[in-house]
Amino acid sequence: MNQRIVLAKTREEVETHFQVTFDNIDLEYFPLPLFNSAHCMYIPSITMSNPSQFIFSKWGLVDGKAKQDKPTLLIPLEKVQSKKIFLKLLSENRCIIPANGIILTRKTKIGDIPYHYHLPNFPLLSLAGIYAVWETSEGSLQYTFTLISLPFTDPKTLSVSEMPAIIHPEKHSEWLNVKTNVLDAIKLLYPFSAAELNYHSVHKKILQSKANSEKLLEAFQYLIPVQTSLF
Repeated sequence: MNQRIVLAKTREEVETHFQVTFDNIDLEYFPLPLFNSAHCMYIPSITMSNPSQFIFSKWGLVDGKAKQDKPTLLIPLEKVQSKKIFLKLLSENRCIIPANGIILTRKTKIGDIPYHYHLPNFPLLSLAGIYAVWETSEGSLQYTFTLISLPFTDPKTLSVSEMPAIIHPEKHSEWLNVKTNVLDAIKLLYPFSAAELNYHSVHKKILQSKANSEKLLEAFQYLIPVQTSLF
């Protein structure tokens, strides 16, 4: 499944909402807004190690000791709980990824179709993630992250089984607090609200990694053939 993170907000809007700064970050190289953040792209994150300042982390969790591994973009909570390496990150390396929507694809008779999922009543969301960090050969720190997902049932189509977990704004400090243990951290994870969720199909251009335009989020109608019976 192709996945994208949407952060259709300016630097000032993101800073004001989260009360976290972009100090010491050259936004010429990390521009906002981001209408189409694909895997391996750098996306703002708030980490346990520095909760007062945004860090641009690469989407796709990779352990620095195993760089050949396939990056993990979205990991079910059940899997996090079942592996020691992920439990350790959940204990020590939790993060928040600001977003106001995500793009997920559905398989259809005409191929994968991207859909924009968002919560209209929430201008910005706090997606829950875990991150890894290591020192590169050049001596700089490399951050990578994955989003934690929870089971989700779309009552209209039953087509989505997992959605990113959300941290409510009043729980930010608790999620990022080093004193919050794993069990308490898990209790802070909330699913997307099916009742408040809106979504629509968008043009496949959004699956092109270099595309970054607000027009990518506009609704696009596909003609999907309906199978009919001759009998």
